[in-house]
Amino acid sequence: MPPSNGRGRGRGGLFAEALACLRETDPDRKADLTRRVAAAWRAGHLSLDDTTTPFEPLDEPGRPERPELVPPRALAKRSAQGGGGTGKGGGKGRAALIHAVAHIEFNAINLAWDAVHRFRGLPRAYYDDWVRVADEEAQHFGLMRDRLRSLGQDYGDFPAHDGLWSMARRTAADPLVRMALIPRVMLSGYDRLLWPVVYRTLGYVTGLIARLPPPIELSRAAWQWDPHVNAFFASASDLPLVVSRTRELQDFFRRRPGATQAFAIMTSTRKEKQVFGISLQEDMVRRDVAQTSVGFLEPLLLGPSATETEVREEARRCALKLFIGLARERVSKFQGRREGLERERQIQETRLRSLRARARDQAPNAEVQAKIAAAERSLAENADELKALGGPRIRLEAVLEEVRAVLAAPEDQLILAPASLRVDRLGIKQESGTAMPANDLSLLECTTASSRRVITLVRCPREEMLTMDQIAERMDPYLASQLGMRGD
Repeated sequence: MPPSNGRGRGRGGLFAEALACLRETDPDRKADLTRRVAAAWRAGHLSLDDTTTPFEPLDEPGRPERPELVPPRALAKRSAQGGGGTGKGGGKGRAALIHAVAHIEFNAINLAWDAVHRFRGLPRAYYDDWVRVADEEAQHFGLMRDRLRSLGQDYGDFPAHDGLWSMARRTAADPLVRMALIPRVMLSGYDRLLWPVVYRTLGYVTGLIARLPPPIELSRAAWQWDPHVNAFFASASDLPLVVSRTRELQDFFRRRPGATQAFAIMTSTRKEKQVFGISLQEDMVRRDVAQTSVGFLEPLLLGPSATETEVREEARRCALKLFIGLARERVSKFQGRREGLERERQIQETRLRSLRARARDQAPNAEVQAKIAAAERSLAENADELKALGGPRIRLEAVLEEVRAVLAAPEDQLILAPASLRVDRLGIKQESGTAMPANDLSLLECTTASSRRVITLVRCPREEMLTMDQIAERMDPYLASQLGMRGD
C-alpha cells in the first residue's frame, strides 16, 4: 500500500516520499515510513517521473533533539568490556557502543534518502539500490534501538557526532563524488588526505565547464547559416541521421513526450588530410592543387538534458567520471606492479631453496654458490621495490596516494584548449589572409592521455529526430557521405 494516504495513490512519486522520509524527525516514525515507502516502491505504486516535486535542499535532515552532537574527538572511547563507565566498558560501555552503531544506522537512512531525493535523472537501478539501502538501514536501526532498550538505555542517551552528514553536505554537488570517492575514505578517516585534492579537481572541472560557449543549434536550417554546424556535418541531410541514431537522445524524447528540444554534449575527432582539388589562384582555375581537407569524425551526443544548466552539470559529471576512471586505472597499475613483484619473489624463493638444497647435497661448487648469491641479490632488490610500493602488504595509504597523485594535478590529466581555423563550405582549410571565402571556426579541444576530441554544447530540436523507418531508408546515403561525398 502506498505510504502517504493509504488510498492507492502516493504524494506524487518517489522524490516526494524520499523528502517526507528525510524530514521526519521521530526515529521510529522515520524507520516505519521508510519501510512503507520501500514496500510501495517495490510494488510499483510510486512513479520515478515525479515532475511535481522540485529538489528541496536540506541543510539538516529530520532528527530528534537528542542525541547531543559533538565533535568526534569529544566522544569518549567506547568499549564493550571491563568496568561500568562509557570509557571502561561494562553495561553502560556496551550500551554506548551499541548506541554508536545505532547512530550510524540512523544517519545511513538519511543519507540513502538524500541520495534518492537529491540526484535526479539517473537510471532506475540507482534508485532501486538506494531505496533498498534505506529499507535495510531502517531495519538495522530498529534492531539496534531494541537492543539499547533491553539494556535500559535508548537512542539519544549518549552524545554522537555529525561527521557523516557533514561529509554529505560537502559532496552534495555530484553523485559521482558522493558515491565513488568520499564514502570510501570518510569511513576510514582518510578524508583529510583526499579532500583537498578532490576540492582542487572539482574547482578545476567547474572552471573548464564555465569556458564552454553557449549551445549551437543542430538542425538542417542551421547547417545553411552556422559555420560550425556546416563544418561538423558533410551535408544537411546527414545531421538528422546522426542525431536520431543516438540512443540516449531517443530515450530522452520518449520519456518526455512534451519536450520540444534537448541540450547535449557533442564530441568529435578533428582530422586533417592532404587532398588534391580545384582552386582559384590569381583569377585562374587551377587543378590538382594540394589542399587540406578538415573533417569531424565519430560524432557523439552525450548527456541529453532539458536545459543548458542541466547539460553543463552533465558535462561536469562526465569530466569527474573521467578523473575517477584515471584514478582507478592508476590504482590497477599499482596493484599490477605489486602482484608482478610478488610472483617474482615466489619464483626467486623457490629457486633459492632449490640451489641451497643442491649446495648441501654436493661438494662445494663455485657455480652453484654464484647462482645462490645472484638469487639473494634478486630477492633483496625485489624487497626494495616492494618497500617502495608500501611494503609486503597493500596498505590503504599507498592506494590512496595513487588516487591523490591523479587528483593533485588535474590540469595534467584533462586539457581544454582553444583551436581556431578557417574552413570553406567544402571543408577545405584556408590560410588566414587569403581571399578565398571561408568561415572562421572557434573550437575547444579536450585532450586526455588517450584522446583529443572537439567538445561543443548543442541544442537538438525534436523535429530533427527521424523514425526508425526513416533511419533505415537513409542509411545507404549516409554511408556514402562518410566516404567523402558531400551533398546539398
